[in-house]
Amino acid sequence: MTDSLLRAEGLSVRFGGLMALDDVGFELAGNGFTGLIGPNGAGKTTLLRAITGVRRPDRGRVFLDGRDVTGLPVQARARLGLGLSQQLVRPFRTLSLLDNVALAAGGALTRSPWQALISTNRSGPRARARELLALVGISEAADMSPAGQPLGVLKRLEVARALALEPRLLLLDEPLAGLNSAEARRLADTIVEVNARGVTVLLIEHNLREVLRVCRDLLVLDQGRLIAHGEPREVMGRPDVRAAYMGQSSRRGGGDAAA
Repeated sequence: MTDSLLRAEGLSVRFGGLMALDDVGFELAGNGFTGLIGPNGAGKTTLLRAITGVRRPDRGRVFLDGRDVTGLPVQARARLGLGLSQQLVRPFRTLSLLDNVALAAGGALTRSPWQALISTNRSGPRARARELLALVGISEAADMSPAGQPLGVLKRLEVARALALEPRLLLLDEPLAGLNSAEARRLADTIVEVNARGVTVLLIEHNLREVLRVCRDLLVLDQGRLIAHGEPREVMGRPDVRAAYMGQSSRRGGGDAAA
C-alpha cells in the first residue's frame, strides 16, 4: 500500500510479564474508515496509546504520512494531524460546551490554547466550535455546562473536541459505549459524515452491529496479536475471529492496560 496515512511496524508493548501488543503491523490508507475490534484484554487501547504517543512501544515504529513519529510526544503528533477521542469523557466542567471545543480549536491555531480562549479576538476558535457542535448535533446545548449533561451529549462533545484539532486521522476509543441503540446509531452516522468530509477514522468499538454497518475495513486483535485485517463480513466469517469472540482461545488477564 503506497498511499498509507498510518503505518505501524512490529509494535510490541510489555507490562511486566504481560505482552499487551506482540509484533503488530498494518497500514491504513487516507480517507478510510477502519474498525479496531477484539475481545476484552486484546490490546486495543494499548495500540491506540502507542499510535498517539501516550505509551512508547518497547519495539516497533509508527509512521504518519510516511514520517516516523515513534519518538514524538503526543502534542507533536497532534500538530501533524493525529486526533484522539477518549473513552472516558473528561470535559472542563467550569466551561460551557462551546468553550470546551473553542479551547481545543485554539490549540489547533497556537501552542497556547488558553491564550487563544482568553484573547480579545476569540471569534475564530468560537466560530469553529459552533460549527463542530452543529456537526455532532448538540449546538442547542452550546452555552450549557457539561455538568448534568446526559452521556450521549458528552460523547458527542468529546468527538467535537477531537475534531477541533483539525485531524487528518481521528482515533475514536469506544465512542458508542454506554449509549442506547438509537443514540449509538445517530453518533455512528455522525462519524460517517466526518469520514465523508475527508477525515480518516480508526474506531475502537464493542458495538459490532454499528461497526459492521459503518466500517469499510476491520482490524482484529486477540491476545495482543493482529489476527485479521480486511473487509468486515469476510473478517467476521473467519474461524479464528469467531473463536476469539466465543472465548475459545486461551484468555489472559484483562484490565485497562491491555484493553
